[in-house]
Amino acid sequence: MSEPSPWALDRIGVVVGDRYRVERLIGEGAMGAVFAARHVTLGKLLAVKLMPPEDKFEAEAARRFEQEAVAAASVARKGVVDVLDFGVDPKVGPYIVMELLEGESLEARIRREKSLSGATTIALLAPVLDALSSVHARSIIHRDLKPANLFVARDEEGAEVVKILDFGVSRVREGKRAPTTATGVVIGTPRFMAPEQAKGIADLDLRADLYAVGAIAYACLAGKPPYADLGYIDVIAAILSEPPTPLAQLVPNIAPGLLAVIEKAMARDREERFANAAEMRTALIMAGRPSHTPADPAATVAARPSATVDVARASVDGVPPTRNETGPLVTRADVPSPMSPAGVTHMAGAPSPQAPVQYAPQQPLQHAPVPATAPPYAQPPRPPTHSAPFAPPIPHVVTGQQAPHNVALAPAPHHAAMVHARPVAGKKSGRGWIVAIALLVTLFVGFAAFTVWWWTVDEEVEGAG
Repeated sequence: MSEPSPWALDRIGVVVGDRYRVERLIGEGAMGAVFAARHVTLGKLLAVKLMPPEDKFEAEAARRFEQEAVAAASVARKGVVDVLDFGVDPKVGPYIVMELLEGESLEARIRREKSLSGATTIALLAPVLDALSSVHARSIIHRDLKPANLFVARDEEGAEVVKILDFGVSRVREGKRAPTTATGVVIGTPRFMAPEQAKGIADLDLRADLYAVGAIAYACLAGKPPYADLGYIDVIAAILSEPPTPLAQLVPNIAPGLLAVIEKAMARDREERFANAAEMRTALIMAGRPSHTPADPAATVAARPSATVDVARASVDGVPPTRNETGPLVTRADVPSPMSPAGVTHMAGAPSPQAPVQYAPQQPLQHAPVPATAPPYAQPPRPPTHSAPFAPPIPHVVTGQQAPHNVALAPAPHHAAMVHARPVAGKKSGRGWIVAIALLVTLFVGFAAFTVWWWTVDEEVEGAG
C-alpha cells in the first residue's frame, strides 16, 4: 500500500456517528479509505469506510457513496461484503459500516505468489460468479470488478471465501434509481474494462462484469493483467482496437477448457460472451474437471465391483491376485489357467474376444496338502441352468493328485473365482417330470378302463344267472 493520505491519518481516534471509534487504517483508494473501528458500546471490531474531505460536500460523490452502501446491503450473499450501517457524521461526512474481513485482496495474493494455478483460479472465481448472479438479479452492475476489489477472507471453519467489495461505481439498470453516468464518461479500471465500457456507452449490461471476471482470471494465471505494459490512455485505445496478448502465449500449459472459458468471457463482441454469470460459472467448473473418454465395455466390466466375479481365474503358482486402481481383483496375465484358452488374456472375468479359442493341454497340478479326512476330489460342478456368461465360484477340495479335467481348482477362501468348466453331460431335469406325469396319467386311464370292464362283466354274469 502506498503512503496514506494526511486526512486518513487524521481520522485515527475519531468517533464516527457517536458509535464507532477509528483505530487503524486498513486501505485507501480513490473513492475513500477503510478503517478498523470498534463499537464504543458493544466492543465489536468493524470496518468503517469514509470519504475524502474534498468529496463529502459534492453531491455526485455523496450519491455514489450512498449507492455503494445500498447496493451492497441489498445483496445478502456470502460472497458480498456485509454492510451493517450507513450514516452522515457532521464532522467526517458520510460513512459506511461493514463487516471486518481478515485476509488479503486477490491483488495482494497474485503479487505475493506471482501467478496462480488453474485449479486455484477456478476455486476463487467460481464463488464470485455465484455472488454476481445475485447482484445481477437485483439489476446491479458492479462496473469495477478487479483483483483489488475481491477480498480473500476465511470463514469460521477456516475455509477461504471471496468477497466482492466496493460498489461505489455500480449502476442500477432498473427501478427508481436513475443511471449516474452520462454517455461518454468512462468509469472503472481500464485494464479490466470491456470494450463497450471503454467507449463510455450508457447501455451497459451484466456482460461487462463477465468480461471483467475473464480479465481477472487472465491476471491470476499470467501474473499480470491484460495490457499490463500500457499506460492509462494507451490502454483505452488498445481495448478499443485490439485484444490483449493471447493468454496461451503467456501460460503455455493452460488447460484448453479453461482457456476457452476465458476467451469467451473476454470476447470483444458482448453477444459472443456468456449470457449470464450462472452460465459462465458452470463452464468454469466444468473446465476444472478432468476430461472423460468413452468407457470400453471390457473395462466397464473390470471396473464394476462384484461379490461373485472379481478375478479372471485363480493363480496356480501361489501368486495372489492383484488389485487395480478401481477396486476389483485381477490375476497375473502371464500365468495360464488350466481351464482358460491358451494365449488369451483375461481381465476381471471377461475373456478376450479373440478367435479361434483353443484350450491348452492339461498339466498335472501340485497343490498344498489338506487334512486326510478330506475326500480326494470334490464333486464335479453342477452346470448352470441359465445362459449367464460367468459361472458362480464353486469351492473344491483337492489333494496332491491330478485333478479331473472338468473340475475347477478352488481359490483361496477370501478370493472369488470364475469357473471355466465344461458342462457335465446329463439328462435334463425337465424330462424326468414329463415321464413321471405321463406314467401317472397312463396308470389312471388303465385303472379306469379296468374298473368299467369289471363292472360290465359282473352285470353280464348276474344277468345270465
